[in-house]
Amino acid sequence: MEKSPEGGASISHEVTLSSVDSTLDVFFSSSGVLSSLSQGMFRSLRSAVRADTGVKEGRYFFEVQVLEAADNALLQVGFSTDRSPLLGQFRNRVAFDANGSFITSEPGASTELPEACKPFGRHVVGVLVELCQGPDAGTPGAVSVFIDGRSAGEERPLPPLMAQEALFPTLTFQNVTLAVNFGSVAWQALPDGCRIFGTLLEKDHARSSVCRSKQKELIVPVGLPGTGLHDYSRRLREENPDVLEIGDGMIEEWCLSSGLERSRAPNPEHSSDEPDLEAFGEFDPEARRTLGTLARLSGRSLVRSSVGLGLLEAERRALLQQHPDARKIAAVLLGSPPADFREWVKMRQRADIETKKVLGEEPPDEASETLCSGVPDAVDKALGEFARFTLPSRAEGFDEVRYEWAGEEAAKQELLAWQQQRKASHVVTGLKPGEWFHSQMEAWKKLKQALKQGQISFAKKADQNPALSGLAAEINLEDVKDVHNGDGKGTPIYANFKYEDWIVLSWRYELHLLCHSFLVDAADPERRGIPEGHVDHYWKVYFHHHFDPRKLGAKNLEEALKILKEPAQLIEAESGPRLLQSTLDNDAPFEVFVSNVEAYRRDRTRRIEAGDESAKLSFPKPQAKQAAAPAKVKQPAHPPPKPPAKAVPKQPSQPPKAPVPKKPREPSTPPPKALVKRIAKAPAKGGAATVSVAKAPQKRPMPEATLPLAKRPRPIGASGQPPIVKAPVAKRKPA
Repeated sequence: MEKSPEGGASISHEVTLSSVDSTLDVFFSSSGVLSSLSQGMFRSLRSAVRADTGVKEGRYFFEVQVLEAADNALLQVGFSTDRSPLLGQFRNRVAFDANGSFITSEPGASTELPEACKPFGRHVVGVLVELCQGPDAGTPGAVSVFIDGRSAGEERPLPPLMAQEALFPTLTFQNVTLAVNFGSVAWQALPDGCRIFGTLLEKDHARSSVCRSKQKELIVPVGLPGTGLHDYSRRLREENPDVLEIGDGMIEEWCLSSGLERSRAPNPEHSSDEPDLEAFGEFDPEARRTLGTLARLSGRSLVRSSVGLGLLEAERRALLQQHPDARKIAAVLLGSPPADFREWVKMRQRADIETKKVLGEEPPDEASETLCSGVPDAVDKALGEFARFTLPSRAEGFDEVRYEWAGEEAAKQELLAWQQQRKASHVVTGLKPGEWFHSQMEAWKKLKQALKQGQISFAKKADQNPALSGLAAEINLEDVKDVHNGDGKGTPIYANFKYEDWIVLSWRYELHLLCHSFLVDAADPERRGIPEGHVDHYWKVYFHHHFDPRKLGAKNLEEALKILKEPAQLIEAESGPRLLQSTLDNDAPFEVFVSNVEAYRRDRTRRIEAGDESAKLSFPKPQAKQAAAPAKVKQPAHPPPKPPAKAVPKQPSQPPKAPVPKKPREPSTPPPKALVKRIAKAPAKGGAATVSVAKAPQKRPMPEATLPLAKRPRPIGASGQPPIVKAPVAKRKPA
């Protein structure tokens, strides 16, 4: 490929790096110094930038030199096609790495050839591209690298697809500061027959299609989860590379494109709206603020993709206030997507499937209607305020509201239908019992106490006057004005309540209170009751324990309501599950519940007397709590030895008598054993005083060597005195 550059007019503009075809953290000066942010989280992120002018034919050359580099520096210098990805998987891009490798892209994969050239170091590095297009061209294209004006490696052929397009100088770097030369004068001697990029011929050059918009725009997509909102943003950025995504989704995409791996699996709250950035380990929360500032200063058009943000008016207004200099556009994505959008999704799916297969990863589901099928657009917690979701309007500050997929009226109906379905299938997050519930519950507790006390007082009167026992059954319930004095004679209408009646009364009122408290605290006129599957959740919210129909002898809510009869009922909804409602108004007096339970009791009594055994109620009674057994004192593993018991003489039945004086023994010889035994056992003679001595218990004879020291016979001392003989002592009987 020894073709010399042809003569002709050179380009009139200056070749430079593009301020819109780059990552957000890139900075370069008019003198050619290129750098990026390198503190905090940015130490781990790669930066990339592409030149605003490329070459479509000829031999052209540009130079770079490392000015400073950190320990984990990275530098890749090469060429790429217009609008190809700057980061991530190599596609339509070739580059020489500072460590001496050559990286090239193939369909669906990239290849790295180690030791393809000499390492860069701090030398001047030049990269040469040669493109020969047309039917007479032999080799379609190649790239080579030079260090300080000398060849540093073999010439490398371009992928066939790249050789047919214009190529633009591209730099990928991390934690380095560079000097870049696109000027008219080379720093080192040029290879034979080539030009430096600053002297491109008019016929050989191509301008980048990525250029700054005349009017900066802020685009806010508005759509429901699972309908392709994030896919719409992805397509928008592919077709308009100058448009920059802002938000956590952009940060996650940047981390993955920089080769960062998650140190753990994403948490359950991970979604496209709010990805789990903490899983990367390198995330710095301050990076959000830094990137937000850079986005505003870049002058580029922005898109903010978030299901939750786009549907909440307060969030939309706050976002618009942050970008006063941009033209604000709301893109409403409710309705059926157009055919071209669905075709684009299928095309991207096929490309993703091929890429995953090459990389040995599990391919995505081709049958999905969205690209983000593996990750939810938003989690249920983030959608908890769905009752306040609205569509945007110009009154919020938008300059334009576009209904991309359906008309305004159809979009409103779709949002309303989704909200109603959501209400039927999801609980109200953050719901707490309000003041009305607490006041009603306090009054109900006082009434129950008064009812129980009234029944006890009347029962005592009936014990003294049996004629009072039958008065409660004769009261006409329709004429009752005071449940404590139903007949005007002091007879309470609840005098005959049994255990089952009190249980029915409590359950009836508490279900009634739950139904109305939910409606009051939810404060949503579109909610007409509690979905059947959510009763246990709200019961725990209001009464702080689980809903347990087994206390009524029922298996589920439906059976419990059949036993209670009223006032709570399950009502069929237009769509979705049945709703729990109360047939009584929220201001129904307590006396109504007491009177209705008495009527229910009388009806059951008549049916039972008529032989209807099914009218009997049998509720399991709670078992009485057993008194706690006294705590056992933990004995030590090795208790201390007991002290020897003191000798306590047995008290004689007769008054004690004077002891018998002992006869002194001969000092020369010890007394014989027989004499000692006879003295210990001899009875008193002729009225002589005797000493009563307890008989020692019989013990197994022990060898003399093993006897305790206290029981061994004392040897005769030096004075010649015999040992003192002690009488056996009886042990104290245990008390």
